[in-house]
Amino acid sequence: AKKWYVGGNTNLGTSTIFSIEVPALVCAKSLSETYDPKEVSSWAIRIAEKTTVEDAIFFYKAIRMANPSYLGRVTEAPIPDVFDPLFEEKLKESEKTLWDVWKHSSSWDIVSENCISGLKIVVEGFHAIDKYLSILRNWNLAIISAYLELLSKYRDSLILRKHGREVQEEVSEEAKEVLNTLISDIKEGLVLLKRFDEKLYRRKINPGSIADIIAGSIMLALLNNLRP
Repeated sequence: AKKWYVGGNTNLGTSTIFSIEVPALVCAKSLSETYDPKEVSSWAIRIAEKTTVEDAIFFYKAIRMANPSYLGRVTEAPIPDVFDPLFEEKLKESEKTLWDVWKHSSSWDIVSENCISGLKIVVEGFHAIDKYLSILRNWNLAIISAYLELLSKYRDSLILRKHGREVQEEVSEEAKEVLNTLISDIKEGLVLLKRFDEKLYRRKINPGSIADIIAGSIMLALLNNLRP
């Protein structure tokens, strides 16, 4: 993706989610003959726990290639900094697997947290899409509502890194308000949604980590043939 899209690294978080979700989906379908979220979650944990040092090295290389501007630096940590020129040697010496890397990052990064938790919030997003499809009878509105629900409940790592906790909490509160209005009055809710979107754009606030999560939820919803 980086070869044809050079304006940023919008695929990094989603690709990380998919790196666990896709093999988990394949295992669930091949061995359990289902895309049931519980089975997918169970397989995701097993796959993540079986990752290797080589997997961690390739993950580091992918991040270095994407070169995200928002990424902080790791110092005095049990894992090497991703931009450390000796990262490969250090990962091998310490025998850190991709699971170890995600485990260390999970305290501040919601994508890493999902990779070691059996896609917990991805599955929650799937159930939210299912719920809002029943209420709103519209795919687009259901996905937007599920996204707003997750944004209102969980910290967006990208907002936290770039803007701090106060802004992140403000965004979560406003997402909750927009969601509640959208459910009770679609017309008024869409007005608030547009204002919310414009406000985020104007302030250069990008809730991209929750977007990465909801992308995984959408994949799960499509494969389970959810319908309004």
